[in-house]
Amino acid sequence: GRDYTKIWSLEVLKPFPGATSDEFKYYVCPTIEKKNPDHIIIHIGSNDVNFLNVEKSTPEEVAEKILQVSEMCKSYWVKDVVISSVLIKKNLILGKFVRNLNLVL
Repeated sequence: GRDYTKIWSLEVLKPFPGATSDEFKYYVCPTIEKKNPDHIIIHIGSNDVNFLNVEKSTPEEVAEKILQVSEMCKSYWVKDVVISSVLIKKNLILGKFVRNLNLVL
């Protein structure tokens, strides 16, 4: 078979359970500096969606925090930053918040 490792290399940044978008940038910056990637896929936002945050934040405000992480990555010369959508919650209130958040993203 063909050796695709020479065509495509993948670095995986391990998850940081419980980290919010504000906290995530402190975890990802050292990795960006060390690995110097051209492309990043970010899956964040789920920890920003809970009853405390939903009561005091709007989907637009949470989206802005997520987009700030993307802009921070680009400031390290990352060419492409992909933000995955936030996973839908089963709770009706949180689910509606997440759907609106994903529309903004």
